[in-house]
Amino acid sequence: MFNFHNHPKDEDILSILPDEYIVFSVSAGTSDRNIPEEIAETIDLCFGGELPETVWVGRDYERSGKIEMKPMMDQFDFIDRLSLPATFNVVKDRRCKGVVACHSAISLLAGWENKPQLLLYDEATQKRHFQKKDQWSWYAFDRKNVFHGTFDRWQDRSEQFFSRLARGVD
Repeated sequence: MFNFHNHPKDEDILSILPDEYIVFSVSAGTSDRNIPEEIAETIDLCFGGELPETVWVGRDYERSGKIEMKPMMDQFDFIDRLSLPATFNVVKDRRCKGVVACHSAISLLAGWENKPQLLLYDEATQKRHFQKKDQWSWYAFDRKNVFHGTFDRWQDRSEQFFSRLARGVD
């Protein structure tokens, strides 16, 4: 479908990608859509060790206040280290077995690529985009491999998502 071309500076970082991994992209353009740090940390601690390695992608940037993201443990930390095309290619890669994301460009890409996805969002995003299908939520509806819900539903959605990955079901 879409082809993204990595910047030459991305190659050293991309060369260390593990054979299988799950992408964590927990920040969005506004802090209210970020997966809260304590939830992201708990998901990583509770489920990350059972399955493929965890690869963290995203950016620290200023939009409405400084947003800093950090991986929770000694994971593959690609935050602020890859170009946007390379970040997209990390998601598209066949070694990527799933994506944990907030409502963001990465979640849209994962939907386009039909990657298994744990998608968490705030209540305002639910009201705006997920009460009925729209151009920003189409990929989450009618798909057996997308487990989505508000931040207060993270635990049951995480269990469903990781259970499906453990069974090897796309």
